[in-house]
Amino acid sequence: MSFVNRKPLIRTLRGRLTVLHLGTLTFTLLLFAVLAYQVLSRTLYGHHDEELARQAHDLVQALDDTPLTAANIRQAFGQSSVGSRFVMVRDNRGALVYRDLVLQPTEPTLGEHQVLVHAA
Repeated sequence: MSFVNRKPLIRTLRGRLTVLHLGTLTFTLLLFAVLAYQVLSRTLYGHHDEELARQAHDLVQALDDTPLTAANIRQAFGQSSVGSRFVMVRDNRGALVYRDLVLQPTEPTLGEHQVLVHAA
């Protein structure tokens, strides 16, 4: 059979089945990737949210009866399970009370902005 007399590959049964299988495989892999991403992201976000809530609860209990001073907050961090030191503490009016020493050299003005108060 000469090259001139051959049918284009897409017109043959072999070509059509190849395209069908490639389309099915692509769809299946994309569906698996999207579902795996959704499940993993929800699981990881849920885990980190629970961990942050637990750490915040531990700090609130440690600071419950003490005045909010830098020394008391530093001592509460030393006794708590909080692993991250990128923490800022504000009072109930939003004023910055404590910012960890790790943040001061790299971000000297981080957290020192004025808090907007809604006049309702």
